[in-house]
Amino acid sequence: SDVCSSDLLTDLHVPEEILLAALLHDVPEDTKYDIHEVKERFGEKVAFLVDGITKLSKVHYKHNMPDRQVESLKKMFLHSAKDPGVIIIKLADRLHNMQTLEHVNPDKRLRIAGETLEIFVPIANLLGIQDMKCKLEDLCFKYLFPPEYEGLRSTLDELKKENRKNVKGFLETLTEGFSN
Repeated sequence: SDVCSSDLLTDLHVPEEILLAALLHDVPEDTKYDIHEVKERFGEKVAFLVDGITKLSKVHYKHNMPDRQVESLKKMFLHSAKDPGVIIIKLADRLHNMQTLEHVNPDKRLRIAGETLEIFVPIANLLGIQDMKCKLEDLCFKYLFPPEYEGLRSTLDELKKENRKNVKGFLETLTEGFSN
């Protein structure tokens, strides 16, 4: 199910400043309010995080980049974030974007999924946020390899049905055995 980035961050039990920055991260770019007003209203830490996220949005990925450029981009991404909170917010925002990717045109969808797989998944893994890493990987797989994704999903659905049937049968046998 789709979850907004602030819900994802709440599940990670991040500090209040990170939640506020996650909610405000688009304000300087999308509204008349600038980073100084964010600082004035929400404090230095929140403004620092929002500013960091804004700067990270300027780090660009190109589809089919050579591996060494991808590695350089990951390093630049990590070094440009002076606070791990910035990266965590960016990961949660990317997961939310991936959950709504079906509404994006196909070319952009492939570019975003490729960028996510090459940049964001390894960073989530590096930070040890396995739940987010797995969700990002699953969504990338869905958009980058649709036939394989559907085949695997279909197989898993069948296995789940079979497993439920087996568990139900086991429980019936167990209940019957204890009844005698």
